[in-house]
Amino acid sequence: MVTDVDSIFSTLYGEISGIRAKDFVSEISRYHRIQASPGYRKAAEFILDTLKKHGIDTKILSFESNGRKKYLEFLSPMGWEATHAILEMVEPRREKLVDYTEHPISLVAFSGGTPKGGVTAEVTYVGPGIEDRNYDGIDVKGKFVLAYGEPRRVFKKAVIERGAIGLIFFRRGVAEQDAIPYRSLWPSADEIYKLVPAFSVSKRTAERIISLIERGERVKVRAEVNVKFFESSLDIITAVLPGEVEEEVVLIAHLCHPKPSANDNASGSGLLLEIACTLKRLMDAGLLKLKRAVRFFWVPEYTGTAALLSEGIKNIGKIRAVINLDMVGEDQSQCGSVLSIVSSPMSVPSFLTFLIESLVERSAKEKLKQFGAVDSLYSFRFKRTPFVWGSDHEVFSCSDFKIPSVALICWPDRYYHSSFDTADKVDPQILKHIGAAVATATIICASSSQEIGLWVLPRVMRGIMSVLGSIEEKALAIKDPKTYRLMYESLDVYEKWALGTLHSILTMFDGEVLKKCVMESETEIKNAISKIRRRFLIVAEGRGWPITDVELTEEEREALEHVYIKKFRGPLPLRYLREHPKDGRALWYLRKIESDDPIISQISEMLNLMDGTKSLYDIYVTLIAEYGKSNLRELIEICNDLEELGLIEKVGKK
Repeated sequence: MVTDVDSIFSTLYGEISGIRAKDFVSEISRYHRIQASPGYRKAAEFILDTLKKHGIDTKILSFESNGRKKYLEFLSPMGWEATHAILEMVEPRREKLVDYTEHPISLVAFSGGTPKGGVTAEVTYVGPGIEDRNYDGIDVKGKFVLAYGEPRRVFKKAVIERGAIGLIFFRRGVAEQDAIPYRSLWPSADEIYKLVPAFSVSKRTAERIISLIERGERVKVRAEVNVKFFESSLDIITAVLPGEVEEEVVLIAHLCHPKPSANDNASGSGLLLEIACTLKRLMDAGLLKLKRAVRFFWVPEYTGTAALLSEGIKNIGKIRAVINLDMVGEDQSQCGSVLSIVSSPMSVPSFLTFLIESLVERSAKEKLKQFGAVDSLYSFRFKRTPFVWGSDHEVFSCSDFKIPSVALICWPDRYYHSSFDTADKVDPQILKHIGAAVATATIICASSSQEIGLWVLPRVMRGIMSVLGSIEEKALAIKDPKTYRLMYESLDVYEKWALGTLHSILTMFDGEVLKKCVMESETEIKNAISKIRRRFLIVAEGRGWPITDVELTEEEREALEHVYIKKFRGPLPLRYLREHPKDGRALWYLRKIESDDPIISQISEMLNLMDGTKSLYDIYVTLIAEYGKSNLRELIEICNDLEELGLIEKVGKK
């Protein structure tokens, strides 16, 4: 039996197969895996059958999904199945534009259907189609609307408010002109009767149509769509490798998305399957033994995890750590991506972030031939990032559950959410590297051994001290006294986070020697923070900047007086923001989301910190520590919106 970390990693690196994992990815990518659809269920059954063949205890958990039921604040989707859909141009010439049988992704998920025989209508182009001004002077009633804006917003503006009878979407700014983008309408049960046929086309196809319209040609299309809506279920595959105690380490991947969606997220699902089968094989061979159980989940993204945590898991407290695999198979040279190790949020400090980073670093060096034994070379790109929203780790780590959760996500991806996200863009060697790192981290977290804890400690301290060491570098680059003062105030946040991260080791590993070493490391952290504080003051004095006794701005005084508490469970679904009752605010959020503005992740962490004891100013300082910068005026406006929506409540002044 292997018990030391070096042996565990070497064994797992030798046993994890990137080729087998890619075979799993290729198989999963053959299914049209829309949430609550028959295609998703078929993919789930493939995973279930594979796990059972390997002798792993597994089952499918099913939760009601009907467009009305909510899990936490996430609306469950209607069941939806398409059997036929074609869009063809009939004027000024006849041309097939897209066919569902060739590219299922070309039919917008949860599209409405057509009468038998289809519908024929003129096409109008409205640009983004998300604002009233996009429709100035354009009559879209009884027509198909071509747009590149957010689908639900276009549906509201074009269909509900103006009577369009069909929608055609494309995406601007894509690298591949012929890639068909993934789009979805996500209707509630009350909205399905208002739906119209909705298609997705490549940028090249859209530009061809736009060119004809701009030349004064009358463009007409014929659409024929056969779909049905029904009450369905959110299906979650769960498998477990038993341990000696009730506690669990969780590995999770979302299984959903349209065919092919190989990297997003057949890659995470396929690698998770390879990790589960490999660990079981090693356990059967007597090479591994688990103190804590290892639990695997394959879920519909967000909604499935919300269902698990609200209704599916009786004792959430038994989950000690979560690793989320989302887009982990990227061929970096083709996709232009970097492996992001998404940190557990500062509101849930955990050693898990630095453990994963250390193991990814080791895996990136494995068997790499280096000229002159240069130690800093890596076989793939990776980077630790602050906590961000966007996948299932957000649900576990929110303030209602506070489960340390780390995500591995390759980003950016030039083929993201498109028909070009195919298995040939998946690199088996990357799958092997990430699989070995994640599997090793899992075995470490499933242990309570003092020896393993002593292996973890210096790697976590290295991570903590690297963060603290970067503070002075950032401070010296600051050009104004206000920002410098805020950075100085954030030192309290850094200290609390660093000590919380350090002490989280003792929540997983036992032993008096380890405790003494952690206490020594605590002194080291406190001394480092004290040294940084002194240097801040020396530099401030030299620059003539007030730092400890300074007049706050009007916004800062306002934020200091506002203390909020969150009034709902789970993270905030972005639908609440995109569909804000005030049209201008809805557009503001939509633009922030589409531009991947950091403020969106900061909203999630801001809500995590709203416990009724911290002022908005305190939260603002925390966000500066976590993300490097924040925008207080925007935070105040966001709080006003959330309060108006009844999602947070002001509980007084600090």
